[in-house]
Amino acid sequence: RLKGMVTKYHNAHLYITEVPDLDVILGEEIDIRRYSRSMFSRIMCSSLIPKNIHRVLYIDCDTLILENVTELFNLNLKGKTVAAVNDCRNKRYNDNLGMKEDSIYINSGVLLIGLDRYRNEQYESFLIEKIKKHNGELEFPDNDIICRYLEDDILIIPPKFNATSVLFSSNWKQLQALRKPHRCF
Repeated sequence: RLKGMVTKYHNAHLYITEVPDLDVILGEEIDIRRYSRSMFSRIMCSSLIPKNIHRVLYIDCDTLILENVTELFNLNLKGKTVAAVNDCRNKRYNDNLGMKEDSIYINSGVLLIGLDRYRNEQYESFLIEKIKKHNGELEFPDNDIICRYLEDDILIIPPKFNATSVLFSSNWKQLQALRKPHRCF
């Protein structure tokens, strides 16, 4: 079905990639609580995606897309490796992760990743080592790792690119005001 959908679009390609067994990569079993191991695929994007692909738009499977994603995909990363939306965590959560006071906790359900920089900085192996280090300690294992260790390399983008229920209001004008990057704490 996916291949059939892709053939309808000019210049579209479908690549199906097997996600490797994370236990094999880490050499041990990782405590991921209630989550699927597939959550780590976004961290492993540099080895899962062909080298001739320079940018990836990661979107969680439970994300509802209402508009064309071209604007997001073509976004200027402004020298950062990752672009994402603020996830509205309070300051105490950042403190618990050891993040800087002015850092913003992001929602990793929608990530624009500059793969060239991600590969050059060797973020994949670096973040996998951090997963090992924090085995089972983190509430949101992959998201916490990304926020904590890439905090200086994330571009905060408007919530229109990943609007979560906490952002919704019965007043449409208030929702439209959320189109600019903001802090929730």
